[in-house]
Amino acid sequence: MAPVEGISRIMRVLIVVGLLQCSLLAAGDWPTYRGDVRRTGYTEDGWEGAAAETVWTFRSPQRPQPAWPGPARWDSWANVRGLGAMRNYDPCFHVVAAGERLFFGSSADDSVHCLDAKSGGHLWTFTTDGPVRIAPTIAAGNVYFGSDDGHAYCVRADDGTLIWKSPPANDAEQILNNGRFVSLAPCRTGVLVDGDLAYFGLGLLPWQDAVLMAVDARTGRPDGPGCFVERQVGLTMEGALLAKKSHLVAPGGRVPPYVFDKFAGTYQGQLEGSGGSSVVVTDQGHVLCGPGNKTGWICETNIDTRKQLASYVGPVAAAVTPTHRIFVSRTRLSAVDAVNGQTAWDVACPHHLEVIVAGQTVITGGDDAVAAFSLDDGRLLWETAVEGRAFGLAVTEGWLFVSTDAGVIHCLRPCDEAPAITAEPETSNLAAASGAERPEPSVPTSPQQRAEEKRGLVGHWLVHREMSALARRRGLPEAEQRLSDLTGRTHALIRGPVSLREVGGVEALELDGETNSIVISNDLEKVAPPREALTAEVWVRIDEANSEGGIIGCFEKTKQSYQGWLLGCHQSRFVFTFAAEGGAEGPTRLKSQTTIRPGHWYHVAATYDGETATLLINGEEEDRSDAQTGPIDAPTSGFYEMGVYHDRRLAPSALWDVARSRVYEHAVAAADITRRYREKHDRFAVPIELEIGPAWLSS
Repeated sequence: MAPVEGISRIMRVLIVVGLLQCSLLAAGDWPTYRGDVRRTGYTEDGWEGAAAETVWTFRSPQRPQPAWPGPARWDSWANVRGLGAMRNYDPCFHVVAAGERLFFGSSADDSVHCLDAKSGGHLWTFTTDGPVRIAPTIAAGNVYFGSDDGHAYCVRADDGTLIWKSPPANDAEQILNNGRFVSLAPCRTGVLVDGDLAYFGLGLLPWQDAVLMAVDARTGRPDGPGCFVERQVGLTMEGALLAKKSHLVAPGGRVPPYVFDKFAGTYQGQLEGSGGSSVVVTDQGHVLCGPGNKTGWICETNIDTRKQLASYVGPVAAAVTPTHRIFVSRTRLSAVDAVNGQTAWDVACPHHLEVIVAGQTVITGGDDAVAAFSLDDGRLLWETAVEGRAFGLAVTEGWLFVSTDAGVIHCLRPCDEAPAITAEPETSNLAAASGAERPEPSVPTSPQQRAEEKRGLVGHWLVHREMSALARRRGLPEAEQRLSDLTGRTHALIRGPVSLREVGGVEALELDGETNSIVISNDLEKVAPPREALTAEVWVRIDEANSEGGIIGCFEKTKQSYQGWLLGCHQSRFVFTFAAEGGAEGPTRLKSQTTIRPGHWYHVAATYDGETATLLINGEEEDRSDAQTGPIDAPTSGFYEMGVYHDRRLAPSALWDVARSRVYEHAVAAADITRRYREKHDRFAVPIELEIGPAWLSS
């Protein structure tokens, strides 16, 4: 009887382990990056609700630290601006979910974290010796992931205990990559689990051999059927691996993806077409890859022949369902029939950072927002605000998880109507546990607030790399010099060189007022700036300031008169100068208390309601005046411009970086201006300033 009792005890243990594993992985889970090994971004688990509300918000003490900086400023050979990022596989903490647990890897603290999916509570952490850039994979009760330290890992999903760790591909040499020390052969493919095998790649530099491995998922050893260790020459595998039948596909970053034999690991060749980190395998065995090396295009390639079948101009990301292919460009969202290739619908959509499909709902991520559309006809179902740029989306058990470049994870659930803003949702973070400090978080905008931001908006100029591409799509003349007005009213023209640069993670135009500036209009009768009331609001950085300079306005100064308004600087202070038809003779100048510090970003806003003018810096009122009354005394000739102002004698200038400008035909409330500053301030990095000189001088 003893052997029988022993077997029964073993059976009971196996049954318990099996039940635990089943509880961690079930239908409706999102167990790997974009939901499955083909990275389709599709789940049958639908979204049932007319709107979305926040359940909890998780904030990391540190933002994600991507492996690579943004794309080049422009393609000088082809004269193309607005280039897309082709190695943008880690801009946020992409999440995966199984059961009631959520997992993500961090490029900021080199760890994998486990959260309670229902509350956002932190359950455990496993730390490696390098950034974890690709989302983990959940399989059979375990968590699989790779690290920039050159290893792949398997830990238990319930408590984070290490099960196995792969050997490195080289002698553990390290190099400096975008400010971080990493292995010469980091694991930037993540770990793909298919059946009993775990696949991953190690490598970085094309002149160093890379390694593609298939190991037993339970032991981490390359022993048994289907296992291999294959050295690859001249390949850079960057981005989550994909699998389809007998093939493995590895994104190549700036070059098209590579194809390998799934059973032997041998290299079969490179796909034709474009590169990029947005890679999907369709049901038919075709690979969709983008956003390409220009302003957006996705190539469709046969995985067996590696020949290009089609290209789609404009899209930057895709999701596939059994019936449709969903493409999102920087301005449009479209559905293409998977069988006949005909466009089922095409709608306007500004949210282009990510797209997934949950049942019959298409969900897109964008700047500070996510939105849902009907898969049937493309109609907008709902839109809600998030904190940061929504690069990561996942749906499980009918709940939506949104990851942003601010290091924030939002948990959203369906609701019948847009929720009223009554209190902050439950928030968790790592700072409380670690003692780390985190700046005051930005505050997401409610749908009502987003609607209010559009009321009375007569000009909105946002600097970004795709602005010339957007101008071309609008059919504007001189598209390469255009800064589009997002209201569609007055598209500005950049006079002189287009000096687009990234400053502390912010895309901005550098203007000096002499060789270049921005002309909104030189016909003030045709394009009349606001007169009865106005608000001018900008994000600006000043590196050098002369005696006087203009940020935005239409102000004309002659010997006989002062007309119009101007938001600018005078020596080391921000100023708002304007003249109205009533009140004091001559113009009134409001001056900031804040002293301009070179290299610092400022949110500067001026308002006038016909009686009172205010000047606000970084959300705080610093000056006000009621000396002027009535409509603004507008000039009939001159320039409506940014980066400079003209009078009849000279054009005073400064060295500016302008990121965003908005003009309203009413006075925006001070509380709203303060909220807008708090929404965005943590995106505009404060430069590090070091004390100079021996320590005893400051003692």
